[in-house]
Amino acid sequence: MALQFAHGAVQWLAADAATTVYTVGGLPFRPQALRFYWQGLGSATDANSAAAHSRRGVGFAVSPTARQCVATQDQDAAGTQVCTTGHSGAAVAMTVTSTPAADGLLDLDSITAGGFTLIVDDQAPVDITVFWEAWGGDGVTAAAVGDLAEPAGTGPQDYVVAGQFRPAVVMFAGIQGTALDTVARNDSGLCVGFASGDRAAENVVIVGNSDDASTTSDTGRYCQTGECLAMIAVAGGNPSARAKLAQWNAAGFRLNWLARATTNRRSIYLALAGGQWAAGALVIAGNSAGATATVNGLPFTPAGLSLLGVSLAQPAAGTSATEDKMGLGTATGTASRRAMGTWDENGLAAAAEINLTIQYDQALAIPDGAGGLAEALDLDAMATAGFRLIVDTAGGVAGEWVGYLACGGKAPVALNNYLAVRGASGVSVGERIR
Repeated sequence: MALQFAHGAVQWLAADAATTVYTVGGLPFRPQALRFYWQGLGSATDANSAAAHSRRGVGFAVSPTARQCVATQDQDAAGTQVCTTGHSGAAVAMTVTSTPAADGLLDLDSITAGGFTLIVDDQAPVDITVFWEAWGGDGVTAAAVGDLAEPAGTGPQDYVVAGQFRPAVVMFAGIQGTALDTVARNDSGLCVGFASGDRAAENVVIVGNSDDASTTSDTGRYCQTGECLAMIAVAGGNPSARAKLAQWNAAGFRLNWLARATTNRRSIYLALAGGQWAAGALVIAGNSAGATATVNGLPFTPAGLSLLGVSLAQPAAGTSATEDKMGLGTATGTASRRAMGTWDENGLAAAAEINLTIQYDQALAIPDGAGGLAEALDLDAMATAGFRLIVDTAGGVAGEWVGYLACGGKAPVALNNYLAVRGASGVSVGERIR
């Protein structure tokens, strides 16, 4: 059975009032699970900004009645940092303001034979691009969204998914908030993670955090293999919550909480059964144009990739670094990829500075501090058993960590192990993996 995957973008416009419907169609399958992400900038073409607020988040959906999202906000140019966090169990994307309240809600209205429709429940305050990922086909046997709370103690915790099935992968997103369907003034911490198995190598996570009410901007980031959930301490510092997938259960999954600090701090998840999945990380010389990194030996041909990074070499477990940088991206081939990134600068006494980028010809991107693009990684090749990334814009670091989630099509053909390589003209050419 084959899993199918597609990705795209919806332009959620400030001019579109409540009840406006956006239609995504033309997919060769009926979506059974959807993932959404956004970071505060709106553009249908490559764009950068150093003057917009950070409005970022992640949403999951499997039906118009089973969807959740988390969101954060950090205001650009604020003399004292103004940060907010929020959760909704009735939307796939949201924006939040310092009131604190939701000031934009986008919901899943329907799933169709070849796509889906979104509906504006609450008008957005600014134009926002929402990237989406869709999984379907007869390879997906079950899918569910849910939420979980940071426990009162460390150690194993079991979670039962809706439909009570054994997952093959779980995708996570978490915030600093402690209550469901609530918006609150709090650090703008956002966690994004993947787990495709109980081995450390199959768990990856990134976190960005900005400290609410700090008179000098206090921002941090974290990335790690061996964890699928993490959150930096409120008011800044090292991660105070960290968790790893410990095992799949017949009706859900078990997390081993390696650290915790704030009881009921909230995360959401999307669990899928069936298909073929591989979460992991690679290392690339992000400071060297043309440098490549290859993932090979996957037990399937990737149908698509979800990428994440914070422009950092992996630190020691439980140790954060300054600067809230975060990049998210998606790709299905060398001619079909997209990325967005944020940089919330650290140590500014006069006013917070937020930088944003959207790229439609890159797989992962980080903005610079002056309204431009600092770093861009592209999908250079897709193989029958892996993929290769290349540094198109050198602005990262040596030994840079990049996390990924590859979803599977069919098993690789043993004697046909070729890369589909991006040529100078954009046409693919064959290259045998050595």
